[in-house]
Amino acid sequence: MSAEEEENVPAEEAVEEAAEEAKEEEAAEVLPKPDEDQKAVLADIKAPKKAKKKKKSKGKGKKGGKKKKKKPADDEKEEAYDPNKPKYPKTEAGKKKAKKAFGKFQKGASYQEQVEFFLNAMWDTLNLTAKKKTLSVGPDKASMSGKTVCVEIYDSIAKFEEYAQDGGGGPKNACDLDEFQTAKYFESQDKDGKVLCGKTMTRGEKTKAFKLIDVDNNKRFSLLEVLIWFFDIDICDLMSKPQGTNEQLKIAEKALKEALQIIGDLEAEKSEKREIIAESKKPDSKVSGVKGAKAAAELAQLESKDPTHLNRLLITAEAALRKAKKSKNLFAMGKQWVLSYELQQAKNYKPGNKKIGKGRFSVSATKAKKRKKKGKKKAKA
Repeated sequence: MSAEEEENVPAEEAVEEAAEEAKEEEAAEVLPKPDEDQKAVLADIKAPKKAKKKKKSKGKGKKGGKKKKKKPADDEKEEAYDPNKPKYPKTEAGKKKAKKAFGKFQKGASYQEQVEFFLNAMWDTLNLTAKKKTLSVGPDKASMSGKTVCVEIYDSIAKFEEYAQDGGGGPKNACDLDEFQTAKYFESQDKDGKVLCGKTMTRGEKTKAFKLIDVDNNKRFSLLEVLIWFFDIDICDLMSKPQGTNEQLKIAEKALKEALQIIGDLEAEKSEKREIIAESKKPDSKVSGVKGAKAAAELAQLESKDPTHLNRLLITAEAALRKAKKSKNLFAMGKQWVLSYELQQAKNYKPGNKKIGKGRFSVSATKAKKRKKKGKKKAKA
């Protein structure tokens, strides 16, 4: 390379560099300068992320942020039920699994929960919406309406609870009864002229029936097992049916449970005062007339007690049940009926009633009395 060519190389490079710088300056002039808000955004992006509390987005569109997906309601969570593809097929393996699932449920289910489970599953199968006596029920195929069937099943809750108390109460009798107490239930149904398990049975018939009733073979008998036997329900069919619920039913259930306890506590106190009054009137009684008169005055106060709190609970339950009836869930009809019927019973209750019949309220009162006695024993100890 000649000396002249060597001098021209750096000159050409200088021209190219100058041209590139000119292009960059032109590009810089075309691009808009970031304003203050954009600078802040860039600073946030570059800065390390800090834990910030999520704020609710206002407005719609991109600026308002992404909308949060609503959590599905309880009645929307239920799996689609296909009767052609039962969860527990009627095979030996299916029956074994169904019995296992049954035992697991029954182990911790109260008598009311057992009834709700049965009615939820068998609501359509037994056609319990029938208003006329079009149903052929039980071994004798007695004609009954759907409501009568439901009422007899509901009334059985109180009887099982009563015999559970007679058997000593506690966790042991909370879900099922021994053979003696179960036999008392059958005798009571027969005496009261009920269709549900109201048939007089010989000793041999009763022994055979009890063997069939005891689904889980634990030599104890739950109300659910009795219902399965009486209505001749296949265990695979029962356990394959879905069990629905919704938030409004839970609200109603909670309010009614508290209402039932208030009624039970009140009736227990009234019963205690009546016992003192009756004892004070007996000759040679240790209870003085003064004590009896005091108890009579306290009883009058209890009978005229302001039921505001109780009424509030019933209003809450009624409103929740009204909303629950609008639910699309068809697998909670039994529970809905039980709570609606229980609400009606509670609304008919008056603190001034001289006596309440045997039923859920009398059982609640018995439980309340037992709790009170235990409390007094602990206080003395």
